Amino acid sequence: ASQSAGRRYTHCAASQDLLLSLAASAFLSNWAMTSKDSVEKKAPADKTAKSKKGKGDKSKDTVVSNQPQVGCGVVKNVTSGGTVVIYGQATQGNAIPPEKTITLSGVNVPKMQRRTQRDDDKEKDEPYAFHAREFLRKLLIGKKVSFTTNHTNANGREYGNLTFDNISVADQVVSAGFGVVKTATNKEGKMHADREALYGLQVQAEKAGRGRHAKGVDPSHAVRDVNYDPDTFHFYMENKGKAVPVIVDYVRSGSTVSVEVPRPNMKHLVFNVTLCGIVCPRTVPLKRKGQKKEEKVNPIGVVAQHYVAKRLLKRDMEFVTLGIDKSGNIYGRLQFAAHPERDITKLLLKNGYGRYLPWTGALIDPKLSAEYRACEAAAAAAKVGLWENPKAQRATANTSQPALMKVVMVNSGDSLTIQDAKGKDIRVNLASVRTPRMGRRETPSEPLAFEAKEWLRKKIVGKRVSVRFEYKRGTGNTQSDFVSIEQGRQNINEQLCSLGFAIMCC
Repeated sequence: ASQSAGRRYTHCAASQDLLLSLAASAFLSNWAMTSKDSVEKKAPADKTAKSKKGKGDKSKDTVVSNQPQVGCGVVKNVTSGGTVVIYGQATQGNAIPPEKTITLSGVNVPKMQRRTQRDDDKEKDEPYAFHAREFLRKLLIGKKVSFTTNHTNANGREYGNLTFDNISVADQVVSAGFGVVKTATNKEGKMHADREALYGLQVQAEKAGRGRHAKGVDPSHAVRDVNYDPDTFHFYMENKGKAVPVIVDYVRSGSTVSVEVPRPNMKHLVFNVTLCGIVCPRTVPLKRKGQKKEEKVNPIGVVAQHYVAKRLLKRDMEFVTLGIDKSGNIYGRLQFAAHPERDITKLLLKNGYGRYLPWTGALIDPKLSAEYRACEAAAAAAKVGLWENPKAQRATANTSQPALMKVVMVNSGDSLTIQDAKGKDIRVNLASVRTPRMGRRETPSEPLAFEAKEWLRKKIVGKRVSVRFEYKRGTGNTQSDFVSIEQGRQNINEQLCSLGFAIMCC
């Protein structure tokens, strides 16, 4: 029951996608275009296409642009064998650079299953869709490319040509056997001149049996079967402490990503993993049942998300499985197979994009945990990222050791009063976690607020526990202490999250 209660605290992936798309659109007008003909930043409409309308369809006519745009950028994501996401340069005052999604023009590639269609058996991957995506991913991810868009369809999708190192991407895809040329004809019934050379590459690929043209192979054996809800407990038991090859499929926040585990039998696993020793701000508001006002999102969270995405998204990585909680959430480390010393967690902490999280930091090597704390202290001293705001800075870097103290009162699910060795009462808050708020006067309590408080009260009130002061928040006389509490070998902060009574937060 406690696990199902915890599921009330959910992030909306669709909202996260919307937030990023809005951020990209806001800066798209600043895209650095380069063209001999001084291409305008926003092409004027020169053609109107009327979409087919069914009964009850009140959609308006959609403007379709055919004027080319020319530019360059770095490939951030490869969503299929024919579509990439490119980001440009961030403008002054904007940490998030503009992004553009481009689909190869004149080429059909096998379609991949969408996340929204994961439960629809009719919308699985087409044969060789994964192979085509992998070919393009390994060819372009992280590389600088030039693009020329030639038209936009009624749904807003931009089609165009891509080149890198003066090599046509469409030529490479067709030559590898993953693209089929659209044989559009002109008024005379002949194939367009710019397609003839491309079609010649397709004929060569067919004769050689490359890619989707492989001879004597059952196409059904080239269909990826994705399990988006695997048994993470089984995965943890099989791979605890091992470095498992994965592809970073999606970046939810600076400290949580979705990984794809490829397997030889094409039965892949996709699930979320959380980095040990760090927590980054959320990128979408937390939605609680019955809550009227939407919480504000720390902009550093979106910056941290982009920081990780441009370094790890669609990269070949190794995930070292280190821990799992009662809800099946997996914790561990992401590392490059060829360069395990490159630690994304250290980079995030150095730039102030996250805070050290002690109860997941306990899962890693103590020496590495100390390095994480040092990175966080350096960011706090430099006042960067989360530490730039004076209200969020620590008074001093924490160097204290855990001490035994008595819990005299539980004020809420994440606030309590402890008594030190001198008999002084100190009101503290649990570090890096947040439970539902208790009601005040006319404001009702949030769902599960009473249950969280009662669990904590029965667990530790009147008992001696190990307390470690992690950081302070606030200024002057309004500073609050945030602590980690352990009872025996059990971390109370962690248990609240595992039981669904709390969420991780900055």
